[in-house]
Amino acid sequence: MFLSKKEERILEGEEGEAARLAMRTIVKVGEALGASRLVEIEHAHVSGVSYLNIGDPGLEFIEHLANLDARIRVFGTINPLSFDLDSPHEFNITVEEYEKQLRIINALKKMGFNPTFTCTPYYIRKPSLGEHLAWGESSAVAYVNIVYGARTNKEGGPIALLSAIIGRIYYSGLHLTENRIPRVYFKTTFNTSNTVEAGLLGYIIGKLSKGRTAYLENNIQWKESWVKAYAAAIGTTSDNPLTIIENVSPETNLFNKEYIEDKITITREDLEEAYNELVDNSSQEQVVFFGCPHLGLEELRELVLTTKGYDKPIIVSTSRYIYAKAVEENLVKKLEEKGIKIIKDTCPIVSRLFKPNTTVKTNSTKASFYLKRLRKVKTILSDYGETGG
Repeated sequence: MFLSKKEERILEGEEGEAARLAMRTIVKVGEALGASRLVEIEHAHVSGVSYLNIGDPGLEFIEHLANLDARIRVFGTINPLSFDLDSPHEFNITVEEYEKQLRIINALKKMGFNPTFTCTPYYIRKPSLGEHLAWGESSAVAYVNIVYGARTNKEGGPIALLSAIIGRIYYSGLHLTENRIPRVYFKTTFNTSNTVEAGLLGYIIGKLSKGRTAYLENNIQWKESWVKAYAAAIGTTSDNPLTIIENVSPETNLFNKEYIEDKITITREDLEEAYNELVDNSSQEQVVFFGCPHLGLEELRELVLTTKGYDKPIIVSTSRYIYAKAVEENLVKKLEEKGIKIIKDTCPIVSRLFKPNTTVKTNSTKASFYLKRLRKVKTILSDYGETGG
């Protein structure tokens, strides 16, 4: 791999041991992927910071870097934790787990990361077209590729962390224009009309695209929440998070019919099949959850308008950043008056918010996919309007 003089100095340890280790790792992984060089990044987002997910090995890795005086060189954000910092007692964690989670937070803050604790870092810093990033968190990766035309592969948390320390990532995958050119063309026999349909569509296209960049024919303008649902769902079934969506994506100019290898039509019957694969139709919901990915202001406003009287608990998750703005708009008060509980910093996938065998109604295909597999929780999919509206 070609390295600049500055990159060579980092590799030789002239800028500290942490930077040397980070550079060595990124170069080795890049060489294994066939990258010819590195590319500078503007923003790193680190996933895998919940102690319940990474355990002692993850804690030791992060603290080791912090103890080597690692400092990040770019804007850095981090994913949700295993509990809400303002109400940890509600998340079924032990004192030891609580203390170790705090050690992870302190180590990341020492390195210079912003304590964002969210899977929607694009609300905190908006990426630009063509900008190179090193992001973990599959839903965020897909969203910024689709909506902003920013360039990042679906990186693991440790790689995103090491990239932040050197401000670089290997120049491969979706950082290259040729890999962003669509190879498979999708159209539907219906117009997407809600969050659940968008999520199911992403889930299906992720499977059928088989790692290739997809192009989705779309005759209507999607709402932001639909794109988020689509992006989150495609991240569960595909390593390639990029779909160029008509009337949504800024890179429709990359479409060239000569490169299309397959044309696939998706029907409502396909949606129904995916739905039945994900949910437990025999169960009655015990709690309703919205916020996978974390809700933005527009979604909170929509919940205020659509949620009426409901006889089951409703929980929503968002970031501290959005929560503060929602307080300013009086949205938090309005939601709480409707009996809706708001949690921050975390989500049910990386926490013990829901006990095993609980049945959760949600509008998130991603949540349905992972709650079943990681938390042994049963799910029902439905949109806002079907929840007390």
